[in-house]
Amino acid sequence: MSESLLKTGRGSPPRNLPPPAQPPRLCSFQVVPGTGLGSIEVSWQRPRVPHHGIPCSNNGDMIIDCPTPFGGSAPASDGGDGIFEYELEWRESSSDASHAKRKSTSGFHAVLTNLVVGKFYSVRVLARNSQGSGSFSEPVLVEARGD
Repeated sequence: MSESLLKTGRGSPPRNLPPPAQPPRLCSFQVVPGTGLGSIEVSWQRPRVPHHGIPCSNNGDMIIDCPTPFGGSAPASDGGDGIFEYELEWRESSSDASHAKRKSTSGFHAVLTNLVVGKFYSVRVLARNSQGSGSFSEPVLVEARGD
């Protein structure tokens, strides 16, 4: 490492950075074939970041809250500010990301319609607050069925 970097402190991040203010990645996210022809239903729970700044885990169905810290304060927040919107992204599994479609919503459930029956779609979602957008969830692959 160069001597100038050692003197100025550049080259290593400060250790006292606050946790990110954007929402974390969604933990609980479910995508299933819809009840209508060529539809997919998507649902999720809001992400949580407890007092220690590490997102809570989940058990597949719901978020598992961390133990309440000493003193009984609430362990969860939405990052730096309240979440006001979620963004869904979906595309046919055989197409590249440039063909993805997006939809914004303020709720915890959405139905994607007018999809091609029998095609598989890759679906993912992110949370957004006034500080910015969180990371997309891991994509889930699901078939748009016609029953």
